[in-house]
Amino acid sequence: MDKNNKLLSFLMLKEENYQELNDVVKKYDLVNKKFLKVSTFKVSYTGNGIGNKYLSIIDVTAKKVGACLIYITVYPKLEVFIEFLKRHGYIVAGNYNRELVLVKKVKD
Repeated sequence: MDKNNKLLSFLMLKEENYQELNDVVKKYDLVNKKFLKVSTFKVSYTGNGIGNKYLSIIDVTAKKVGACLIYITVYPKLEVFIEFLKRHGYIVAGNYNRELVLVKKVKD
């Protein structure tokens, strides 16, 4: 929070199983595996390393919970954020409910 009580950043993750996934992620056919969904990724101020730190937290959490895949849905108009994710290993897997679905396989 800043001095005006504005939320500066927020990250929320959710473990999911195959049955909870949207159709785009299900195409990876990883039945009986765990997945990590990035439910919320908000950073109000860029250029301070917060996004990089969040990506590190996401990767560590995915390994810790035994997830095989990380995914996030993003509105297409957020081009800078999408390019940021791509630079960090995420790929566009498809569209779901007017959002892009980006995925990243978890490395051992």
